[in-house]
Amino acid sequence: MVSRLRWLVEDQEVRPQDILVLSYYRERVRGLAEWVRRASIKGVEDIHIAFDDRDTHLGQRGRLTFSTVASAKGYDAYCVLLASANQFPTDVLGRANFYVGCTRAIEYLEITGTAPHGLLHEAQKASQWQEHGSDANAAVASPAANAILGAAPA
Repeated sequence: MVSRLRWLVEDQEVRPQDILVLSYYRERVRGLAEWVRRASIKGVEDIHIAFDDRDTHLGQRGRLTFSTVASAKGYDAYCVLLASANQFPTDVLGRANFYVGCTRAIEYLEITGTAPHGLLHEAQKASQWQEHGSDANAAVASPAANAILGAAPA
């Protein structure tokens, strides 16, 4: 996560206030935020955990926001990192939250996880199917999703 944030902020010059880091569980969000805080990424002046301080406006200069997906409903960001996607439950509620997390991104979405199972595994399989699939009538992911999941453009 730290290396991806460094790449976005330092190399791609994405403003920290335009990035939203999401995960399913509060403990995971807190852990990621602390990890990034310790890393001292150049340009990141503050770390905001949205569910701890709901009254603070998003998008404040130099502030990187972390949130659970449930707390991010209604938020949008140019860049969303959906972390620990393998931790999302595969039931209806988990899938709904995964969808909410993915749709917070305005321009860029990156989905990460630590183990290839659950919804992360399903997303990877869908990407591979799309890359090698043969059904021209099948639904096709957006170019942004293709880039994130590593699939060839349709």
